[in-house]
Amino acid sequence: MLALAMLAGGDAQAQTQTWLTTTQLTSANSSCFRLALNYEFTLSGSELTVKGPTGQSYRGAVAADGKVTIEYKGTTSAGGNVTIGGNARSRELRYSTSVLGNCSYALVPATEPATSAYQGNAGDWALGRWNGQRFTTLHGSAVQPQPSSLLVEKRPDGKVLCRWGDPETIAGTAFASKCTITASDISLLSASDTTVQLTRNGATRLEGSARNSMGSGRIDLAR
Repeated sequence: MLALAMLAGGDAQAQTQTWLTTTQLTSANSSCFRLALNYEFTLSGSELTVKGPTGQSYRGAVAADGKVTIEYKGTTSAGGNVTIGGNARSRELRYSTSVLGNCSYALVPATEPATSAYQGNAGDWALGRWNGQRFTTLHGSAVQPQPSSLLVEKRPDGKVLCRWGDPETIAGTAFASKCTITASDISLLSASDTTVQLTRNGATRLEGSARNSMGSGRIDLAR
């Protein structure tokens, strides 16, 4: 009986799978912009749990054929109703939100950049979180302030990675595909295809600019 119990426990554990994904735009609509948010999934038996970029977790029942739908109210100030659906067993899942209308995103395996942002300690001044505003001009319209954050992390193996995005979801934003840090500057290409150029202004401020397909503008960040 003990052996059977141990075997049953092992089978249950073997059914638990966890994987990390990133949103990838699939809509052809030119008004849709790229999101680069990480979502962690855990499949255990007939239940799928998703952990969003703000740390909240939600669950949904998985049918015998693997189909699942998880719906919840977004926890950021942007709000919106989020829907995650597809096949949990094949990991073919999609993300959509009422805030972005008809824009649709696939949830693809998340990957990290292969190279460090810098070597040695030349860029250690940049480590940590920077918060501030991005003053964006959208295709000739008036300047609109937008809260923005930069997060620079150094791993135990020495690799340095950068995240750029909304302050509410920065901890769950995908890593920038490129990030270069010198003794006084930071330049990066975010996972959502925003080019950011920043220059150090004293010990607690960064100033610069950002540009993507929607527009460009200046940036002012501080510790």
